[in-house]
Amino acid sequence: MNRPVKILHVFARMNCGGAERRTLELMRAVDPGEIRMHFCVLSGLPGVLDHEIRAMGGEVHRLPLRQAGFGWAFRELLAREGYDVVHSHVHYPSGWVLRLAYQAGVARRIVHFRSDCDGRPDALARRIVRWGLQYLIDRYATDIVAVSRSAMERAWTPRWQADPRCRVIYNGLDLSRAPHPADVAQVWATRERLGILPEKPLCIHVANVRPPKNHERLLRIFRAVQERTAGAMLMLVGDTLDRTAWLAERLFSLGLGPSVRVLGRRDDVPDLLAASDVMIFPSLWEGLPGAVLESLAAGTPVAASALPCIAEISQFVPGVRAISLTESDQHWADVISAIMRPTIDDRMAVRQAFQGSPFDLEYHVGRMRELWLEARPIRRGRWLEKRRRTRAPSITVIKAESNERETAREGRSAA
Repeated sequence: MNRPVKILHVFARMNCGGAERRTLELMRAVDPGEIRMHFCVLSGLPGVLDHEIRAMGGEVHRLPLRQAGFGWAFRELLAREGYDVVHSHVHYPSGWVLRLAYQAGVARRIVHFRSDCDGRPDALARRIVRWGLQYLIDRYATDIVAVSRSAMERAWTPRWQADPRCRVIYNGLDLSRAPHPADVAQVWATRERLGILPEKPLCIHVANVRPPKNHERLLRIFRAVQERTAGAMLMLVGDTLDRTAWLAERLFSLGLGPSVRVLGRRDDVPDLLAASDVMIFPSLWEGLPGAVLESLAAGTPVAASALPCIAEISQFVPGVRAISLTESDQHWADVISAIMRPTIDDRMAVRQAFQGSPFDLEYHVGRMRELWLEARPIRRGRWLEKRRRTRAPSITVIKAESNERETAREGRSAA
């Protein structure tokens, strides 16, 4: 019997972000006798998901990226554990990670773009660093994956389809975790547990309180909803992190304190979404927002900022209304009021469309298994190929070529 493929996922920290939770859902879904997953966290800090990973037979290795000797420690970890695949989820810094994996002899080196930008200022110094990291990705990645077409085009290149290493794999959700839209009793039980009457118009937002999620605009939009829809309430679900004081001040200054429930991190998010009438999601940027997919899986409509990834979702699943962030808060409130309080039939239509879409967990697992298990030769990246076309390689470059790259080049020449 073949031994399982060993994969090392690289994250900053295993907290309850969308990418981290999606990867753990994959870990639950795959056969551990076929695929075994470990994690390396570059912050060096413990995360809330560490215990769950270990309970499923995984390991969490804490290696601070900024600590002296990181390169040596990371290569030593790869050699000691004998990983077959390094799968890096840390955007452009993945270039450095994959270079170390190449030096350690790891054959499969995957970069996974989870967002369409790195969220850093676009200053000259940052652009230089970004270019260098992109060069490393292009040279050392055997596979380049993104959670949406828009993420691939903006984070990598609009010409990604010409590169056989690139593929878009949408995140998938387990529909069995979302309450059935016809289960009204469960919806009422959730509301009763929260102390919210069934007739109350209930909005929800699921995201950690971070700048890209645009909570300032969210609260202003909800104030406009409340002015239009008497008795409306809002649930904020997600870690407040270090912005608890800011959030409390904004709720007080906008006069929203009594109407907003700050629930923090929760384990019953599917129930909360099913009990809500609408999701408000005015993010500044996203790769593929898991909270929007979770809301649709529960049959709850979404009013979201008009990002390219939102348009991609709406191609497969109804129930999403894309609104430009340049529109007024009153316009947002008008749209939200129009889609609020969906019927059971409306919810069922959204759920059924979700079940046959690329966002279903079974489809997602199949695509990821293909990615991890198939043998894929290492290819040159576009920057390296461009350099080879413009000048002859030096003796040093020729000597530095590995046998693996020579084999790949000979195969292309024969073709």
